[in-house]
Amino acid sequence: MLLVAVTMSEPSPACDAGLMEAVVVEIEDNGTLRLDRSIEGSTTARLAGIQPAPNTANDLSALADGAGICLLLAAPKRDRYGRLLAYVYRDDRLWMQGELLRQGLARVEPTADTRNFVPEMLAIERQARAAGTGSWGKGAFRIRTPNTISPFAGSYQLVEGRIVDAARRKNQWYLNFGNDWRSDFTIVIPKQALAAFTDAGVDPYALKDRIVRVRGWVDLWNGPMIEVQVPEQIEVIDDAPKASQ
Repeated sequence: MLLVAVTMSEPSPACDAGLMEAVVVEIEDNGTLRLDRSIEGSTTARLAGIQPAPNTANDLSALADGAGICLLLAAPKRDRYGRLLAYVYRDDRLWMQGELLRQGLARVEPTADTRNFVPEMLAIERQARAAGTGSWGKGAFRIRTPNTISPFAGSYQLVEGRIVDAARRKNQWYLNFGNDWRSDFTIVIPKQALAAFTDAGVDPYALKDRIVRVRGWVDLWNGPMIEVQVPEQIEVIDDAPKASQ
């Protein structure tokens, strides 16, 4: 089950109001669109809330290059590189994030800035994963285990395993997947993220002994770790099958 359940229909195109319209003139990388005009002072837009698979620029180009689009800006409107953060729709009402997830060409990346449509995007991702679509079928999106995650430091991954201990120290939570916190995989919930967990009614200590799936960027700090900023990055899946090795 998801730790947080938010009821919301799939987002509707904002183009109906004739706002934030543009044409895609170039795909700069897997998730960045160059626009034919400046919107809010930027001519580039990043697809909010997802992390495209490597080497999917051609697939995104086939979907978006030369297309008329409408942008529904996230909050905040820009990322740290000055690109617009937006939910993007083609003028034929195709939701770009949803389509990439349906084709198995992206994974959901919940952040504090892009939480609005995460439940819908996770549902689409789940269907693609179950069907082995796109990168799910090729293994590029393989779900990792705590014991095999270290070589993937610096990349975005999904990790599944049982939390064996949970402790709060200096206003941070540490959810440990092994008995040696100096080397075993750990989820870190930093101080600035605690309010989001409290608001969602999620007690990190209650996750002890649960099998969970966590998603995020893998770092090495006293062993491999993922820092979690929002509850939607963690799913409790006690009844799910074990992750593939």
